[in-house]
Amino acid sequence: MQLKLNLSIGQRTALGFALMIGLVLIASGTGLLYTRTVETTVNTTRDGADQIEQVGNLQENWLAVVSTIDNLLLTRQTSLIDQRLRGELDTFNQQLDALEPGLPGTSPEIAAENARIIGDLSSLGDELTGSVNELIIEAQSGRWARAQSLRHTSMASLQRQLNEDLETLSGNIRTVVYDSADEAMSAQRDTRTYWSITAALALLLGVLAGFLTVNSITQPVAALVRTAQAIRGGDLTQRAAVNTRDEIGQLATTFNSMTEQLSGLIDHLEERVNDRTRDLQIAADVSKQITTVLDIDELLQQVVTLTARSYSLSASSVFLPTSDNTALVQAAGSDAAGQVLTPSESGVPIADDLSAIAVAARTRKTVSIPDVSEEPDYASPALLRYSRSEVAIPMLLGHRLLGVFNLQSSQPHRFHDEDLRILETLAEQIAIAVRNAQLFAETQSARETAEQANRIKSEFMANMSHELRTPLNAILNFTGFVADGVLGPVTTEQSDTLNKVIVSGEHLLSLINDILDLTKIEVGMMDLFIEEVDLNSILESLLSTAKGLIKAKPLELHTEIEPNLPRLYGDKRRIRQILLNLLSNAVKFTPRGNITLIARHQDGEILISVQDTGIGIPQDQQHVVFETFKQGRHDLQDTPGTGLGMPISKHFAEAHGGRLWFESAVGAGSTFYVTLPVNGLPSASDTNPSKPAIPTGTRLSS
Repeated sequence: MQLKLNLSIGQRTALGFALMIGLVLIASGTGLLYTRTVETTVNTTRDGADQIEQVGNLQENWLAVVSTIDNLLLTRQTSLIDQRLRGELDTFNQQLDALEPGLPGTSPEIAAENARIIGDLSSLGDELTGSVNELIIEAQSGRWARAQSLRHTSMASLQRQLNEDLETLSGNIRTVVYDSADEAMSAQRDTRTYWSITAALALLLGVLAGFLTVNSITQPVAALVRTAQAIRGGDLTQRAAVNTRDEIGQLATTFNSMTEQLSGLIDHLEERVNDRTRDLQIAADVSKQITTVLDIDELLQQVVTLTARSYSLSASSVFLPTSDNTALVQAAGSDAAGQVLTPSESGVPIADDLSAIAVAARTRKTVSIPDVSEEPDYASPALLRYSRSEVAIPMLLGHRLLGVFNLQSSQPHRFHDEDLRILETLAEQIAIAVRNAQLFAETQSARETAEQANRIKSEFMANMSHELRTPLNAILNFTGFVADGVLGPVTTEQSDTLNKVIVSGEHLLSLINDILDLTKIEVGMMDLFIEEVDLNSILESLLSTAKGLIKAKPLELHTEIEPNLPRLYGDKRRIRQILLNLLSNAVKFTPRGNITLIARHQDGEILISVQDTGIGIPQDQQHVVFETFKQGRHDLQDTPGTGLGMPISKHFAEAHGGRLWFESAVGAGSTFYVTLPVNGLPSASDTNPSKPAIPTGTRLSS
């Protein structure tokens, strides 16, 4: 039986037995002590939630600083430093300074640890601020590589330490809250003990009065205890039953009110964390797409589909300006289900005053319409019939308009200030992606144009070289006939002149042949005639040619040729051309001294070197040796050349699977090396390495 009178506990006791007054007062005092304990616990819990929220806000603000830094490094827009970065950094430092070491009732050990952590956080804040300021200085000075290094080294390390300290501080705050709850539970146990003693004494003094009094007190308190235990276990949906208007009823009402507040705070915090996590995930996905997708249509469609689905929007679209900047046409559009929106053929005229898209494009400012039914000035054809709110965000890169990011929702007042900030950041990323794609397309077009021009040039040079060789050979032949007296006697002076014509003509023919080889290489028309090559006979023939090149120059030709060099497979004429170029260069740039030809077989390839004691090549001129139409500077006379022999020889060596390189020092001479694999080109068969895998006489494009 439960006492239903709406009386206070003291009045109930007075109506019973006078001797029960003292015991009931003790019970009431215990109840009030418990009330204060519970209130202290709830206050501590609420304060702990506030401090956890402060820690979360601090992490969120630091992520905003990092996001702005990444955007700065990606876009290299130093205007972001004053527009956003400094303000976000100041907000971060202010929230860092606002952290408190602990809650009321915090143990000295935890308070001391929290004070140490906050001191460490303050130092970390100073170091992070210093790193950010150093990065700002590097960015403003244009040293972007250094700024990138600071971002991914010192700042990353400091950020990890910051996260660890914040996690430790949050854990200490939770520990204090849990300890406070445990103290409340201890107080509850003491209260039950006192109430049990009161009930026993009441039973001794009066069974009926004691039973009624204890029953009217213990039942609501027990229910309140059960509710408190359920809430402590994480079930914030539990509420204490309020059956009376006495002190316990007021306590239950107060307890329920504080539980509602705590539940609201936690739900709001979780909602904010989830929203920020979603926003960061979208930003990360868009950033990933920017770096992996260069097709503008595919990229924009992926972005709008992701945005519409993530924010549950009725429509998400990107409008790009036409070439004459008189209208905006939809480049991509999607609804929340991922369906592609069909664009309007006419687009949105930029001069249209009824379109939020056009107004945003003209003013370069975000246009937000909370409820389109209350805004008769905006009736854009691009607005879907079931949309109730709309926002149009200009996509800017500096002061250049790249498009408009349009979002629509079936809910009025859908876009809040925080949503707009995130969406504006997303619009900036889309603008960067659009510009990157445009630059990529322009680069591709320019490269194709340049390649086409180069092909035309090379084909022209090849045709011209071919057309010049035929008449030049005829000139040389007829001049030779005249010089030899075939067409009649000639004087000594005439013979010398004709021989000079022949020498000059042969030099010109060599130049034309080199140009023809170079153009064939450039257009991919150079073929190698693969056959079995006896390198011994080639070297023997080269030595005879080299002796003729030396003539009356004070030079000695030495050889160190390994006997019986193995045969290899390649283009015999091109291999001879490589070696002849090396020997000719050695003779040309060695006024006096020695030239040594070395050939040996090692590690499955033939290594041939031509060593001279000539003038050598300066260090700052060595890079031009293998460049076309270039020759190093020197003081020698009578050293004609086109600057094509070495580049062509290098190409032929590499086409055979070998290498061509050199070592040189001024005054000490030069040594040119060439390696030719014995079975490198073509590949030898596995069953018979001594035979080529490609039949002899095959032509291969080099």
